[in-house]
Amino acid sequence: MVSLLSFLSWGDVWPKLKREAGKLKRKAGKLMCEAGKLKREAGKLKREAGKLKREAGKLKRKAGKLKRGNQQYWAIVMPSMRHLLGSTDAMLRRGRCGYADPGVCNVTREQIFQDFWEDVELARILVADRSKWSSRFVGAMVGVLTVNERMAMPGCPGVIWVTGDATLERIATVDWTSKRVDIHRLDEFWVPLAEAMGAQPDEETIIAVAELLNLVTFAAWAGREGLWRSRLVMYTGDNMNVHCWLSSRRCRNRYASFALRLLCALEAVYGFETFSTFFRTYHNVTADAFTRKAKKELGAIKARHDLQLVDLRQAQTPGE
Repeated sequence: MVSLLSFLSWGDVWPKLKREAGKLKRKAGKLMCEAGKLKREAGKLKREAGKLKREAGKLKRKAGKLKRGNQQYWAIVMPSMRHLLGSTDAMLRRGRCGYADPGVCNVTREQIFQDFWEDVELARILVADRSKWSSRFVGAMVGVLTVNERMAMPGCPGVIWVTGDATLERIATVDWTSKRVDIHRLDEFWVPLAEAMGAQPDEETIIAVAELLNLVTFAAWAGREGLWRSRLVMYTGDNMNVHCWLSSRRCRNRYASFALRLLCALEAVYGFETFSTFFRTYHNVTADAFTRKAKKELGAIKARHDLQLVDLRQAQTPGE
C-alpha cells in the first residue's frame, strides 16, 4: 500500500520535474548564446585595442610635414623653439606606406616617438592660451642677427652674464648681472629627475645634465621674478657637453633633451633667449669654488663678490 501510494505520488511529481528541467535547459541555452555574444564583443574590443595600439605608433607623413612647417616658422620668430625640430626630423627620416618611420631599432624608435609626442604636447600647451600668442609667437627683426650684431646695436637692453658648475655633490649657478647665486646639493634636483626618467647615466653625463638642469631651474626663478624679460642670457661654463647642447638645442641624451624642452618653454613664456660660450676651467673660478670649497668658506666668497643667495626649490614649478 505504501509503495503504491509512493508510486502514485511520484507519477504526479515526475512531469513537473521534467517540465522544470526543460525550462532550465532552455535558460542554459540562452545563457550560452549570451556568453557567445559577450565572447564575440570581447574579441571585437581586443581587435580595436590592437588597432589603436598599432595606430599609436604611427604618424602620417603628411601630418608630420605640416607640423614641421609650423615649427620652422616658430623657430624663425622665436629661436628658442629650435629644439622642437629635432624630434620631428628624426620622425620624418624615412617613410613607408604613407607613414613616418625613423628607420631605427625598436628601442630607439620608441624613444623617438616619445620625444616627438612630448614636443607635440609642449606645443599644444604653448598655443592653448590665445591671449598669449602676441608674446610667445612674435619675434623682432633683430632676432635674425647674430649675438655679436645684436650686442653692437644702439639701445641693446644688455646681456645677462651667467656662469655655473656642477659636481657629484653640489651644483651652483651665478647671475653676475643681478648679483644672485644659487648653491644646492645635487640630489635635491637629480633624484626627482632620475625617478621620472628611469635608468641612470654615467657620472660624466650626470654632471653635465645637473649643470644644465640647474641653469634651467635658475631660469625658471629669474623668469618668474622678471629679471630676464626681453634680455639675452649668455651662459658661460667649462662643460663642453652643456655648451654643445645649448648651442645646437639638440641632443641624444634623454635627460638633457628633457631639460632643453623645459628651457624652450621658459624662454617662450618669459621672453628671453639663452646662448652659450665656453670657458676653460681656470676662468670659471667663482662657480668652481661654490661647488668645491668647504661650506664655511662660501660666505666669504659671496661677500667678496656681493652676491645674494636664492633658493631655487621655489621655482621648480614656475607659474605665469
